[in-house]
Amino acid sequence: MDDRRPTTDDRDTSPSAGPRPLAVGRPSLIIFQAGVLPAASPIEALVAQAWFAATLDLLTNTSISDAFDQVILVTEDSVLRDAALALSDTWPNKVPLHVETRPSDGFHFGENLRAVCKSYNLQRVVYVGGGSMPLGTPQDLHDLAIAVSGEGECVVSNNLYSADQIAFYPASALDRIALPTADNDLAWLLHYRAGLPFAPTPRTLAFNFDLDTPTDLATLWWSTQSPPLNRLLDPHLATIISRVPEATLTLASTIERAYKVMSTRRAELLVAGRLSSWVWRRLETNLPCQTRILSEERGMRASGREAQGEVRSLLGLYTDLAGIPGLISALEQTSNAAFLDTRVLFAHRRLDVSPHDRFASDALQPDQISDPWVRELTEASVSSSIPIVLGGHSLVAGGLWAFSERVRGSASAAS
Repeated sequence: MDDRRPTTDDRDTSPSAGPRPLAVGRPSLIIFQAGVLPAASPIEALVAQAWFAATLDLLTNTSISDAFDQVILVTEDSVLRDAALALSDTWPNKVPLHVETRPSDGFHFGENLRAVCKSYNLQRVVYVGGGSMPLGTPQDLHDLAIAVSGEGECVVSNNLYSADQIAFYPASALDRIALPTADNDLAWLLHYRAGLPFAPTPRTLAFNFDLDTPTDLATLWWSTQSPPLNRLLDPHLATIISRVPEATLTLASTIERAYKVMSTRRAELLVAGRLSSWVWRRLETNLPCQTRILSEERGMRASGREAQGEVRSLLGLYTDLAGIPGLISALEQTSNAAFLDTRVLFAHRRLDVSPHDRFASDALQPDQISDPWVRELTEASVSSSIPIVLGGHSLVAGGLWAFSERVRGSASAAS
């Protein structure tokens, strides 16, 4: 069985490979992680607990990487703050950890990031969202540090259109742009507006699996139950992931049904949403089933199309004509399982869907949804004769990729 680390290249990520030296200077690592809202639903609370766990594992891996001048954690959650500070006392490499309070009301990502950079007089920065590298290793973090350790200006990210990790130099480039409200748009703005040369991170699962929604929790749970991903979860997150089957019974069952389709030769899998060409290539490499791909509206947030109401989706236009029952019927006639990036559909219909409703839809809990259109879509998906998995961009990026790695591992084991 091929049990290598799942990646599009053959890098040696073991400690024996030895870290490459930093060229000029060590960057600082900045991690933003929000807290849990007091009125959070059980599924929202579970996702937040996973973010916290992934953040603690990320901090430990940062220490092991021995590549950063300091770590700055920005959070308003006292539980996460205390856990992080206690954890830092156990680190073998005593990289300084600073915890800054993130405002719970009126938070603006770009303004807070610039304020942290100015407060600490930073120039070389690696920014990582707390849940954005759940499969990352110390070597991956070392690679991010190297990206901004040279003399030239640059921005390096896993996704120019929807970034989760961003390494950039100099930090003063933040003064050249209209600061974004969310991290996803930062790399795009630093490249196209501030003029920093762009380079992508390596095309590996570690840089492209983002823990963002309930669906991401479920795909990570299922994907790590067997080789080749079963050894990649770090201890804090592994504890939370083990709760997924009980906490999301319908979603977990749907994920398992979808996996069986993906593992079946001659079955048809449909994927719709902001799917990149390199994830599509991974699916072609890893899956025995046939795939129908509808890739649309990549960069809809960073380009401003979503904010300006300009998003147009072919699947959305079909739904406008045939209604949600017609959409589900079409999916059932053309595929044996479907993965839908529902944020494109929401933007097409110009819906302002609350985080609560988005998470409830992803978790396939229609009774918890207030928006009538989102509730109808979720109910129809649950009642469909085929497994329909709903989620955001991360579902049709790292989620599908991780899924396909388990399929490949199972096929290798069976051969």
